[in-house]
Amino acid sequence: MQTRRRHHQEWRIFFLIILANGALCDVPCGKSNITLSISTQTSETLTSPYYPNNYPANARCIWYITVDEGSTIAFRFSVFNTERKWDTLTIGNSHESSDGDSVIGLFSSSLTSLAVISNNHTAWMEFTSDSSVTKIGFEVKITQESYEGE
Repeated sequence: MQTRRRHHQEWRIFFLIILANGALCDVPCGKSNITLSISTQTSETLTSPYYPNNYPANARCIWYITVDEGSTIAFRFSVFNTERKWDTLTIGNSHESSDGDSVIGLFSSSLTSLAVISNNHTAWMEFTSDSSVTKIGFEVKITQESYEGE
């Protein structure tokens, strides 16, 4: 019984150390599923956590975007400033963020006039930050766009 209790206390201490080091971070990402439609809402603005203040360390947010079939998704950034190489925003086609083949682009650093267009009517966007430097992050307007020629 004594060994079991000690083992339980060791696990509790382990988890407290993880929390103290920031390995687990509860971040306000906003809504994770965004649906845009010509009949309701054709655009949405998303920001990194705490924008316009600096985003937190150890953040991870994933957003899934869906628009009407026959349309694409445009991501237009008015602000983009993250720690180069370590804090990234990845955008991909479909809703399979674990599928490396779906990636449209991986972005970090300070960028101006960044615009990305999906290949179809579903996309995902993932923001991650490491445990050190934090910056202002990003503000992006996501809009439903018609395919060329429609």
